[in-house]
Amino acid sequence: MHRHLQYNTTCPLQILVDGNTLALHRQKQLYFALNKPKGYICSNKASLRDQQTPRLVVDLFSEWLKRLASKPSSSQSLPPRLYTVGRLDVQSTGLMLVTNDGMSQCKE
Repeated sequence: MHRHLQYNTTCPLQILVDGNTLALHRQKQLYFALNKPKGYICSNKASLRDQQTPRLVVDLFSEWLKRLASKPSSSQSLPPRLYTVGRLDVQSTGLMLVTNDGMSQCKE
């Protein structure tokens, strides 16, 4: 019997625990086209912030995420975790795709 609390999975469609299917609550998939300004890092990892490059592309959505969380009719139990699709250099500007669709990042 395994007694670990954490397991790594690769793009699961179904998770079984003791023979029972674990209910997955999937969030609505969101896709944004963003004109990335100069000085933003294309990552969602807060640990990458430092004094020279303190801003992440996903930080541009912080006000929207606050408004989403404050809506009483919001079915979102947690705010969506956003990912950048692809990368642009911190000093570059241009079109970026940002999504909460983490499954799109899992390719076999």
